Amino acid sequence: MLAVVSVPMHPACEVDDPPAICCPVARGTAASEQGPELFEEARHIKETWTGQPIKLPMPHDLLVIDVRLTPGVPLPVHRHPYPRFGWVKAGEVRITQESTGRQRYFRAGDLIAESVDDNHFGEAVGSVPVVLKVLDVVPCGTTSNTILRDPPKPK
Repeated sequence: MLAVVSVPMHPACEVDDPPAICCPVARGTAASEQGPELFEEARHIKETWTGQPIKLPMPHDLLVIDVRLTPGVPLPVHRHPYPRFGWVKAGEVRITQESTGRQRYFRAGDLIAESVDDNHFGEAVGSVPVVLKVLDVVPCGTTSNTILRDPPKPK
């Protein structure tokens, strides 16, 4: 599934720092007073898991994708030219950076701020498929945020 949404930056996120993903969330609000009760503080994500600063293209579109990783079938080596965020909904995924061999594991409930323009691959750990909800932040009109290192050869 792929959805494209054009979204201007929220005024609350306009700060002197480079743009960050900003998700303000009220904590401990009683459901009967102001809506549903939320249990997490807002998280400001300013860098990828490999330490790169997040720079959002302006203006941008948001691409939302559902991804399923089958155990025993690693993804091909690839990179993302623009920010990509993934929420692990089920399973456990290991991401390996090709240039350094650095690995990190993410489990259900984790948020991944993927590396930008750095080849890597992911694979399901164990026997449970990994289910991800992915958000790509791309320049308006862009339809993909994944570049394969070794594109398929024409037939």
